[in-house]
Amino acid sequence: MSKRVLFILKRNECYGFTTYTRRSSGLWNSTQFIVQSLVAQGVEAKAVEVVDNNCIDREITSYKPNLVVIEALWVVPPKFDVLKKLHPGVEFWAHLHSNIPFLALEGNAMDWIIEYQKRGVGIIANSEESYDALSVICKGALVYLPNVYMRNYQTPLKQVKDWIDIGCFGAIRPLKNQLTQALAAIQFAKEIGKQLRFHINGSRVETGGEPVLKNIIQLFQLLPDCLLVQHPWLEPEDFLQVLEDIDIGMQVSITETFNTVSADYVTAGIPMVVSKQIQWASSLCKSDTFEIKDIVKVMHQVIGNNYLVWLNRHYLNDFSNDSKIMWFNFVQ
Repeated sequence: MSKRVLFILKRNECYGFTTYTRRSSGLWNSTQFIVQSLVAQGVEAKAVEVVDNNCIDREITSYKPNLVVIEALWVVPPKFDVLKKLHPGVEFWAHLHSNIPFLALEGNAMDWIIEYQKRGVGIIANSEESYDALSVICKGALVYLPNVYMRNYQTPLKQVKDWIDIGCFGAIRPLKNQLTQALAAIQFAKEIGKQLRFHINGSRVETGGEPVLKNIIQLFQLLPDCLLVQHPWLEPEDFLQVLEDIDIGMQVSITETFNTVSADYVTAGIPMVVSKQIQWASSLCKSDTFEIKDIVKVMHQVIGNNYLVWLNRHYLNDFSNDSKIMWFNFVQ
């Protein structure tokens, strides 16, 4: 019989200078896909957000789960000593959504993972790379469970334009590599003889991303034929509407696990250029992370290529279907 599963996230309503609802969080969206997939398979599952550590007991008491998944590293380790005494029959797991380079930016990541394990809290890694890396230090339960993605695909209507719209969405962070991608987009637009509109989520700045955004803004101020379009962080369906006007999506990130933005590109039916870190995507869409010439070459390769759009949908479906089965087996 399946366990009753509760996913708990920490509410973080302020990103940059703008306030967002919980549904605007990429972590919330990823968790919701997992919940939806489990519910579709007959599992009782729910996701909630809480203000801080002190709200966890209330949610567990209310929902009465057998298994609790803490989304990301935010619960102080001693809190699990209290929770385990209050709820002795509950399994606790911490779900990591980052590869090691991102975890390195969190000063307490390694310490907390070890302290979690000492307290009998299992670790879920959502990439094979982080699973392999953490197996060196994890002496307790460690499992690999990749992301699930569930959306209905769209067929975009494209029109001939004098400009090209290139999207490089997601939070502004140093390891997202947005400045390199902006330079590649500028070069690509020049080579095809069109003006450029480069789209980003300018209000979502995290983990030292302020200098990155400042440099991108300065870059486009120098180029009269190139326009920087800064979008707010959007609800999932609103974001898909923005993608209807995008000609190429970029996610040439230095490190990733799953990358929901790339999956949204696939849903919207637009070609994309990504890094090798996005494992499920077609190799024909992957470029070198830092070599601008290679990024531009792949942009020429994918633009208007409907076969690659179809191929990425095929790979994404296979990846997500395997993930659904893995999560279902995990909660049995």
